[in-house]
Amino acid sequence: MGTTNFDAGGKRPGEVGHPPVLNVVKQKDQESMTTELCEEIKNSWRKFKSKSRVRRIALTLPGILFVLLSGWQWWLSAQQRQMELLYNSAFTGNLESVRRLSTYRLSGGATWLEKLARDRYADADSRVAAIDELMNEHFLDSRPLVPLLWIEVPFVVRHETARLFAKRECADDCVRMTLDSLHAIWNGHPTLEAEPEPGNRVGENGEDELIPQLRRETEVDYIGLLRASPCRCLKRLRSDYSSDVPFQTKVKSELGARCTES
Repeated sequence: MGTTNFDAGGKRPGEVGHPPVLNVVKQKDQESMTTELCEEIKNSWRKFKSKSRVRRIALTLPGILFVLLSGWQWWLSAQQRQMELLYNSAFTGNLESVRRLSTYRLSGGATWLEKLARDRYADADSRVAAIDELMNEHFLDSRPLVPLLWIEVPFVVRHETARLFAKRECADDCVRMTLDSLHAIWNGHPTLEAEPEPGNRVGENGEDELIPQLRRETEVDYIGLLRASPCRCLKRLRSDYSSDVPFQTKVKSELGARCTES
């Protein structure tokens, strides 16, 4: 049997490398380094993808917002043009246009209805229809409609306005206008329908019986509003008509014992 000779380094003749134990350790170190490198590459890729997504959003978000805002503005402009056409139609007496205006709740239809109601040159029936539609508005600012209670407003508009405030609330400005109007009537100032047309005499066309009736109905409307807000009425009487005792007495007699003065 032959003898294997080893050199001084412990290797067989012609063998290159480290002893078996050292080779195993080195192989494990290399595998560990490879695993760590792969994990680092994966983490870097995730960060890169995350940054890229944020950057993409940052770049596209202004464009998306611009498109949305442009579309919204275009829609509002189209709505405004349509409502303006409906207003012009309602101005001349088209009641269907008044009804259609009331359907534009999200884009300001109530504003156009209010404008129509206050337009003294608009058709009276359209003004009445506009006020009637405004009664159903939940968030209506009724203060701009207060001047429509005045005696120089057409009766049908005045009467419908009184109905609106009776249904909602007759606040301080409403009470003040109602008292001023009632004071004017009781002091002999004619309502609009009682004023003679240019070139005509009052009652010329058989209206002499209708005018007193409209006046009585107007007084009923005013007194009804004051009775609905008796305390406000008494407060306004003291502040605005303190020197007009006969007017105070007459109004208080119409109110009855509805509010205790303090």
